[in-house]
This record gives sequence, C-alpha cells and structure tokens, in this order.
Amino acid sequence: MSSTASTYDVPRLFFGQAVAGIALFLGLGAAFPTISISLRTTAPLLGISLLYGIMMFASSYVEEEQHFWYWATTAWLTLLWIKWSVAFSSSESKLTQLSNRKQTLKARLLALISVSILIATRIARRWNQTGQKFAGEPDIARTFFFEHKLFLWILIGITYLWNLQSLASRGFPRFPQVAAGAIATALATAALTFKLAFTNEDSPELMASFAKSVADNESGVSLVLRARILFIALGLVLVYTVISGFGHKRPNRSFPLLPYTNPTH
Repeated sequence: MSSTASTYDVPRLFFGQAVAGIALFLGLGAAFPTISISLRTTAPLLGISLLYGIMMFASSYVEEEQHFWYWATTAWLTLLWIKWSVAFSSSESKLTQLSNRKQTLKARLLALISVSILIATRIARRWNQTGQKFAGEPDIARTFFFEHKLFLWILIGITYLWNLQSLASRGFPRFPQVAAGAIATALATAALTFKLAFTNEDSPELMASFAKSVADNESGVSLVLRARILFIALGLVLVYTVISGFGHKRPNRSFPLLPYTNPTH
C-alpha cells in the first residue's frame, strides 16, 4: 500500500463496513425493546446517533467533530431546561399551598442551575482548541494552565482522588473492602505515574515543581513499561467488570446482615 492519500486498501474498507453494519444491527436489536416502549423518549438519542453517523462520511467533518458535540450538548441542555421549566410551572399551578417564599427559592434555584450549566458548557468549549479551523487559537489548556501549573496539577490530583474513591467504594463489590481499596489504589497510582511520566516526556513545560520532582525520581522505569502495566491492569478490570455483570446479586458492604427481629417485641 503506497503512502499517497488517494490509495486505499479496498478489501479492508469493505471488511470495516461489514463489521460496522453487524454492530449496527446488533445495537438496534438490543435497543429495540426500549425504543418500542417509548419512541418519543428515545427520539433525541436516535437523532443524535443518525446525525453523528452521517458526519463520518466526510474527513472535513471528522476533523471538526468536537463542534457537533458542542451543539448537540447545547441543544440537549436547552431541551432539558424547557422540560424542567414546564414541569416547574405546572407544579406551581397545582400546588397552591406552597408559600411564595418556596416558589421564589425554586425559581432562583432553576435560574442558578441553568446559568451554571451554561458557564460549564462555555468552559468546556474553550478548554482545548482542537481540529483544523481553530487549532492555533488560544485556549485554557495552552494559555491559562501554562501560567498556572500548580493549579493544573491540583485539579489533576483531585480528579484521580475522586476516581480512587469511586473505585474503592463501588468499583469492586465482590471483593472485601480492604482488597477493593488496595486494587483501586494500585490502579490509580499506575495511572497517575504514567501521566506524570508521559507529560514529562511530551510537554515538560507543563510540569510544576513537585510534579517534576516526582517524575524525575521515578525516571528509572521506561514510559513503554508504564503504559503496558497500566493498560494490562485496565484490561483485567474490564474483564472483571464484564464477568461480574453476569451475576444477579451483589453483596452490599455498606449494611451488614442483621437477624430479623419482630418490631412488636
């Protein structure tokens, strides 16, 4: 196969289309029970999936794929806001016993949540200028965090701690709490050390002082070995998740089983 952009491996293209077609039919078969129950509820998801699938037939669309999700997210949030506003208005008219103070608090809460969502969406759109058209434009990742590296790594640390807590508490329900915490800690540590090493190799200008010192102290392990360890661990966790999904009952570690006692005694 030559390196020119107009030369393609046609058999592989047909094979890929066949696999995609099989995946489409299997997905439709799995989603048909839900779609048949409520077509109106699933219509937004079907519309987004159809429009996104059409985008895959043009390389120019693929290069600017992020803008599709920006607009789809805005449209979806607007739809949810309209639905919530209608439900809020109808509840106000039905529940006349509510005081004016409670109605005012609910209205302010709705406005605050709406503004917060708009701000979060705007920050997400400005976070990283990818694609082709706006690739060189200033963004948060290349301007703000370049000047505030400590704040960047504080956010990264909070993210990994959040994931660690979620994995330890709910990620491995079939293991004892101590074992689940150990597995989650090992997985989060492998992911964080790989991120430190990769950033130190690829973008050393983004390394803060303490992050740089940690990456330098662990420079004896190659980046390739770190990646292999991390992805093998993620693969094992994925296999565990798939296998444990076949079980119908999962033990609840939060509440111990207590013997039944008659409340009348």
